[in-house]
Amino acid sequence: MMSDDYKDLPGSQGPSVDDVRFEAIEFEKAVKGYIERHTGEWPKDVGLGKLIRNELHEYPMHPELPDLWPKFLQEAKELKALRNKIVHSDPSGLPTLSDLYERFHRANTLLRPFGFVGSTSRDKFCEMEWKGDHLHFKINDACYALNGPDINNLLSELDPSSRGKVHFKKGKLVSSKMLDYGYERCTYYIEECEPFELVEEESMALQDLLICFLNDPILKYP
Repeated sequence: MMSDDYKDLPGSQGPSVDDVRFEAIEFEKAVKGYIERHTGEWPKDVGLGKLIRNELHEYPMHPELPDLWPKFLQEAKELKALRNKIVHSDPSGLPTLSDLYERFHRANTLLRPFGFVGSTSRDKFCEMEWKGDHLHFKINDACYALNGPDINNLLSELDPSSRGKVHFKKGKLVSSKMLDYGYERCTYYIEECEPFELVEEESMALQDLLICFLNDPILKYP
């Protein structure tokens, strides 16, 4: 990733163990989320393996492509076994980091609703509007005022594919840490601003809002 505002950090190309671990943990959430969208209920007290064996096959994606779902179910079974090794820090027999990351990321992308950002994901953000060359907004009642380079830096950190992998040449410094043992909430730090926590859906929602505002200087969000 290159721009006038930031550049890739040395060694940032390719996934890390943390990247793979994150996608592996997300895999279970993605499977449960997919089933919830079909049944209306989040699967509770049911193991991932049982969901893949007994439930996932009942809700095929794209029935017009009959070969797609059987292949995915087989991949899901293999990913479940790999996930167990990753979560329990057992590297024996694991493929390369790049292969693991690609397989988990591809499965998670397939299971997630395309482009879905629910309205509840935007509940933390309000009073977003341009004042001069700064975008003012609130997250959990904390106030922020960012200019164009600041926003681009924040966008690069909100995006999992570039998170923690760029060096900022302009604007406020931005970083993030996963401080949640459940790998659900990421804490974001903007230079001279209050840190804030977001789940991945909220990060996506903030990305969408910031991109919209960058493209429309008269836009307002209540």
